[in-house]
Amino acid sequence: MLREVFLTMPAGMPANAYMIHEMVYTAMLGPKGDGHRAFLFSFEPEMGGVVTIRSECLPAPFLAASMPVRIPAAGAVAPFRLVASPTGRADDQHGRKRKDGRVRTRAVALPAGDKAARISWLAQKAVRSGFELVETPDVVSAGIPFERQGVSFRQERCVFTGSLKVLDYDRFVLAMTKGIGRARALGFGLLTTY
Repeated sequence: MLREVFLTMPAGMPANAYMIHEMVYTAMLGPKGDGHRAFLFSFEPEMGGVVTIRSECLPAPFLAASMPVRIPAAGAVAPFRLVASPTGRADDQHGRKRKDGRVRTRAVALPAGDKAARISWLAQKAVRSGFELVETPDVVSAGIPFERQGVSFRQERCVFTGSLKVLDYDRFVLAMTKGIGRARALGFGLLTTY
């Protein structure tokens, strides 16, 4: 069963979002990071520093404080919130191929400030994820600073809110479990319905 736990980060947390990634991974996988990521998480600075962690297999310390995730049935309309890092794709500029022979792709930032491009990105992801947008969602976008081993970078964080209609229940469950878009390891891709 898919469950969520909500943690509040201590006041005065550093501005480096990568430290939150490290804390969540240590809590979920142990100090050595054994195992693969079978969870999603999202950091909500605008909600007082709440971290939401969603998984089918939460560690024992989190299990008692967790709650089941409600997933709307096929045909249901529900309000939603998605924290994502929308990007486009481009073929690898060196023509490299993957092991299966397909051309590699790389992430490409969407045009800065282009709200329509972000909504289009979400509409495309919705089709693959078993839902459709009922209305044009609100989009709030900002760059989030990360620093790892002395290398700094920014990742776009978009918060989409609106209403959706579930079309394919199985695909929708997969989207709720595995996330939407790239950079899920950094706290993006968490889709929540209310």
